[in-house]
Amino acid sequence: RELIIATLNDNSYRQTDYNATAEWAFSGNSRFTGRLGYTKRAHDQVPERDFSGVAGRLGLSWVPAGKISLDFAVWRELGSVDTGFASYFVTKGASITPTWAVGSKLNLQGRLSTENRDYRGDPRVIDFAARQDKVRTLSLGAFYNPWRNTQIGLNYQADRRDSNQAGADYADNSLTASIRVDF
Repeated sequence: RELIIATLNDNSYRQTDYNATAEWAFSGNSRFTGRLGYTKRAHDQVPERDFSGVAGRLGLSWVPAGKISLDFAVWRELGSVDTGFASYFVTKGASITPTWAVGSKLNLQGRLSTENRDYRGDPRVIDFAARQDKVRTLSLGAFYNPWRNTQIGLNYQADRRDSNQAGADYADNSLTASIRVDF
């Protein structure tokens, strides 16, 4: 016989974010957007899962030519996950999104992004290596606007995740068709 003792923890938390946001159009073809702040997450029963630190997202939109635009972004943010070994992850990433307005109703768009995810909030007493992932995404899409309030889209996306945790790596390809109507 063996005695196994298990406890159930309430993983409830209170999160407070203090942010400053800014938007600045510094030329006719460039715009900066930003959110920079401090995030504090406090767990009611498991203080080992608490987090406090800087978080934010910075973006730059640039239109070098009338039909071509480039969007750049960098971020450090908190993401939610609920596993036995982590209750959140800190993600640091960057992306570039080029768009080409082929005509008045058709846009072609790509996106390349990379992010590092550092899984945290593990209350275990034994110190195992924390999970860390690197996620890379490439997407290519075509978006047609037959009317002002309607968009038809076709998007291909390839994702790849490399992890220091066995069995957590993956490569994924998806094709998505969509119709969006705004009322």
